[in-house]
Amino acid sequence: MTDPEYQEALVKESKSFSIIWLLPLIALGIGGWLVAKAFVEAPIEITISFPSATGMEVGKTKVMYEGITAGVVKDIQLDTEDLKGVMVTVEMDRRVEPVLRESTQFWLVKPEISLKGVTGLETIVSGNYIALKIGLTGKKTTFFEALSEPPAVDTQVPGLHLQLKANDLGSLHIDAPVLFKKIVVGSVTKYSLQA
Repeated sequence: MTDPEYQEALVKESKSFSIIWLLPLIALGIGGWLVAKAFVEAPIEITISFPSATGMEVGKTKVMYEGITAGVVKDIQLDTEDLKGVMVTVEMDRRVEPVLRESTQFWLVKPEISLKGVTGLETIVSGNYIALKIGLTGKKTTFFEALSEPPAVDTQVPGLHLQLKANDLGSLHIDAPVLFKKIVVGSVTKYSLQA
């Protein structure tokens, strides 16, 4: 016998969509977006062949372009083909991918003392770094041969470029100053033997 004060509960099954199911869908969407973003922003790995790894450190040596970090050294290994150098693996910022072409050049910047003066002085504080000169010609590539010294000034750069002839080289060298009334007005960018 049932108590007249209490009535039986009326149970109804809901067939509508529950808002609680939106949470897993939102989490799935955010997770997918994060994976896509990580893939798009992932660094590009390139390999640069150097004669030696002197002055380079994994995780510390940076690739610099116009004062901006464009990459960092990820790994240094002995060149197993001819044992005459090292292969440096660098993680480059994905935004520089369009300029990673055959004409792009890399070289190690370190402090040096010459007759012209001291160069690479900033590396005493920040450490040696790999400099980058952008090339816009040639095929895209991920393998580069490092230069042993900075490239000569491009003659396409605005300014006066002169070619002089002399009987002998004398004390001239790359980066030797050119003086006019004891004022430095230029520098030697390259020299070659006249045939």
